[in-house]
Amino acid sequence: MKEKLKEIAEITMGQSPSSSFYNDRQEGIPFLQGCTTFGRLYPTYDTWTTSFNKLAKPGDTLFTVRAPVGDVNLCQTDTAIGRGIASIRARGVDSRYLFYLLEANKGNFASSSSGTIYESINKDKLGDVVLDVHSVADQQHIVGVIGSVDDLIEKDEQILESMIKLIDGIYSRCEEGKRKIPLRQAFQISIGRTPPTKESQWFSDSEQNSMSWLSIKDMDTSKIYQMETSQFLTSNAIEHFNIPIVKAGDVLLSFKLTVGRVLLAGRDMVTNEAIACFKGPAVLRNYLYCFLKRCDFLSEGEDTSSIGHAVNSTIIKNFLFPMPSQETLKRFNDKTVPLFDKTLETQKEVEKLNGVKKALLHRYFGSN
Repeated sequence: MKEKLKEIAEITMGQSPSSSFYNDRQEGIPFLQGCTTFGRLYPTYDTWTTSFNKLAKPGDTLFTVRAPVGDVNLCQTDTAIGRGIASIRARGVDSRYLFYLLEANKGNFASSSSGTIYESINKDKLGDVVLDVHSVADQQHIVGVIGSVDDLIEKDEQILESMIKLIDGIYSRCEEGKRKIPLRQAFQISIGRTPPTKESQWFSDSEQNSMSWLSIKDMDTSKIYQMETSQFLTSNAIEHFNIPIVKAGDVLLSFKLTVGRVLLAGRDMVTNEAIACFKGPAVLRNYLYCFLKRCDFLSEGEDTSSIGHAVNSTIIKNFLFPMPSQETLKRFNDKTVPLFDKTLETQKEVEKLNGVKKALLHRYFGSN
């Protein structure tokens, strides 16, 4: 049955607060700026909830309404939502089914009937999107099947969270090396490149005859290893523009606009010019990953961009690295290598499960 979204759900548009709503004590209610990004400061509960239309409740689907349009997440707790987010509450359909329906139909929200891509979508346009809605019995079946896969993904993500905490705790107890040397002396550091974006021949929609091309928006720091990218470059582009290859295990650092995202490459790939790649002795890579996560490259006025936060490659290469002693490094690796290995194994399992989920969404909803 075809239904407009506004006929099966209540749509609430978010609103960003003034600074007076925040507090420095991390008390109150979480404020969501993007579907997976919480603000560091929490609005106070009483002031934020004086207006009913600013709050998402558990079970609501959180939906991005400005670039990008259509990213979704399932609300788990009372959450204040910013103006880039809509809360969509099921009305007459299963709430989890509605979440999967919206997840599968992202393209319907990102495009108008004329094919124009929205940078944002308002409440009226959102509510008028027409969706194919299953019967109640089919909704329950779909939720049961896809939900079982989501449950496995959630368990794996809890394992990953535990691994990250264990690794961080082990590193925090390491004795800092007394000999400090520039990063460029300990590691080979390369910077990625971006072909002319208006020349489509350099880009690809898949990995066939191409290579994953990493941008900062792909860097999910809730994980340790970077497994996937949203864009790909052709082999001709990589050769023509002499783009450095990132090998599995290399350390990646973002240093423009969003400074300080750190990950290990989970597979071979290339990156854009906002990401630095560190190659070096295998025994130092995991230690470097932990070190870079704690670096504040902007702490001493080292912001080299007039339009946003950034540092340049020279600052990165000359940043001082406290070389650990052999004893410290051995103790660190003895304790953490099994944890890093378990993390990589678990992330690969999550990748497979996400593939299964994508196939199920396509089966039931005809999504891409």
